[in-house]
Parts: sequence; C-alpha cells; structure tokens
Amino acid sequence: MVLEWGFTFLFTLEYVARLWVARKPFRYMTSFFGVIDLLSILPTYISLLLPGTHYLLTIRILRVIRVFRIFKLAGHLKESHMIVAALYASRKKLTVFLTTVL
Repeated sequence: MVLEWGFTFLFTLEYVARLWVARKPFRYMTSFFGVIDLLSILPTYISLLLPGTHYLLTIRILRVIRVFRIFKLAGHLKESHMIVAALYASRKKLTVFLTTVL
C-alpha cells in the first residue's frame, strides 16, 4: 500500500509538472498520453474519497501503458552505445583521473 501511494504521488507530481511546462496544457490533457496519465492516478484518489470504490484500483493497469513512452527513446539507443564505447575506450584515462581526484 505504501508503494501504491508512493507511485501515485510521483505520477501526480509528473502530471502536474507536464501541465505546468506544456505550452498548451489543455491540449496535453486531452492527448492520448495525458488521458492515460490522468486515468492512472485518479482511481487511487477516488478510492480515498469514496469508500467502497476500491475496485477502481484495477484501472491502475493503465500505468503500464505509460511504459510505452520508453519505446520512444529507442531511436536514441545507437547514440547511447556510442557513449558507452567512448567511455570504455577511455577507461584507463578515467581511472587515473578519478584516482587522482579521490
């Protein structure tokens, strides 16, 4: 239950932050991901306010849909491999530097 509220709090903060920084907040609210974000946090708050509505928590599966946002990052995967390769190639220099600093 503590994790449930923790995640709900984090998702709520993220949702509010997205509304705050959006140029057109209403457009974000009515977008696919905006609706999913809202529907993923509402059941927890509704169950707090209205007793007997705990069955609404089954809607929290919508949070899984938020994971699909991560798939948008797949386009940057090649660049991350390049960074890892560069760090690996300079590992000796980085080790000497970090040892000196520490």
